[in-house]
Amino acid sequence: MDSAELLDLLGNDTRRRILALLAQKPCYVTEISDVTGVSPKAVIDHLHRLEQAGLIEYTNAEDRRKYFSIVQAQRLEITIAPHEFGTTNGYLPPSSLDEHRFSKLEINLEVEGEDTRDPLSLINHLEELESLAAELSRAQRFVHGEMNHLYERLLDDLFEGSGGRLGIDILHELEDGPRSVEELSRRFAISPAMAHHCLSQLEAAGLIQHAPEGWVRAE
Repeated sequence: MDSAELLDLLGNDTRRRILALLAQKPCYVTEISDVTGVSPKAVIDHLHRLEQAGLIEYTNAEDRRKYFSIVQAQRLEITIAPHEFGTTNGYLPPSSLDEHRFSKLEINLEVEGEDTRDPLSLINHLEELESLAAELSRAQRFVHGEMNHLYERLLDDLFEGSGGRLGIDILHELEDGPRSVEELSRRFAISPAMAHHCLSQLEAAGLIQHAPEGWVRAE
């Protein structure tokens, strides 16, 4: 899918909310409908468009319901500037770039020892900045690809693919202080049972513990 089609698809608020929900955990139609406040029929229509675009897929669970999830991480970059407008998008491959290239990224934004009134000097500096922008974009894609790779490992190692992304988000939430099951349920728009399930997995992994004031990161 090209960038224009992807932008058109994401221009719908409901589809963005559905993707935000699926980024947390796989969901079935009724669950999506309850969280978003959109009718099941409309949810099915939006899911169909997202599935046709290759952004989501579904699996049939033992309860015979279809659970929808995001297929693969993608990145969409939009540049809006006085002298440039454009978009780029693509899948984020894990560890596909050499991280040593970006370990000591240097940025020099000054035109040193040159006449800034000289058009040739300005053009040369502009080309340097364009090269730097391309390098930063590659570095950013590498970082996001690595993050996605680590998320996938955590899903497999800690959560066995069930509710993992939500569990990771809950773990980040506990960095700001103790939280109760009810607080986490409201924060992530999930049922208390789902919140407790994720907390139990995190506790079993030794990452959190229950304290008098609520759930906290393990010491």
